[in-house]
Order: sequence, then C-alpha cells, then structure tokens
Amino acid sequence: MVDSFHFRKDQNLLSSVNCWHLILNQTRRESKDHGNLSEIYSNNIILRLSHMSEDVMRLAKKSKEVGTQMQEELLKVTSELQTVSNHSIERRAQGKQYSDTHLALPHFLTPED
Repeated sequence: MVDSFHFRKDQNLLSSVNCWHLILNQTRRESKDHGNLSEIYSNNIILRLSHMSEDVMRLAKKSKEVGTQMQEELLKVTSELQTVSNHSIERRAQGKQYSDTHLALPHFLTPED
C-alpha cells in the first residue's frame, strides 16, 4: 500500500502536465527577471554610460587645449632663448673684436716668431 502511494506520487511528479506547468512557471520567473534587468539597464546603466561618454569627451577636449597651450608656451620660451643666445654670441664677438683692436699690444711689444 505504501509502495503504491509512492508510485502514484512519483507518477504525478513526472506527468507531462506537471512538467509543462513547471516549465511555464520557470519561464514566467525568467521573463520577470529579464524585464527587471532590462529596466535596470535601460534606466541606470545607459544614463551612466552617457554621462561617462560626455565626461570623456570633455576631458579629451580640455587635454588637447592644455597640450596646445603648453606647446605654444614652449615655442615662445624657445624663441626667447634663441634670441638671448644670438645676442650673447654677438656681444662676445664684439667684445673680442674690441679687445683685438683696442687692447692689442703695440707692434714693438708683440713677440717675434
């Protein structure tokens, strides 16, 4: 008697109607879960990614501006340095020319070869 009861219980668990009922419930749960995930992704993640994209574009633009500004300042300083260097070379040449002409020893004091 007990064995027949277990057999019927097992048979009820394995019936095709029962299997379809289990599959339908599982599908409903998964559908509900997918709907919830879809709502989370469409509302939160897409908005967050949109903000991140705007931030990245803004940072890239600012970085480019800073790079351009630094390059302009570097060129300006390099140009100024080149000008100072040229003036220094000119003054050194003028000083040498002056010392060669005005501070030269008289010809009778110069050593002979």
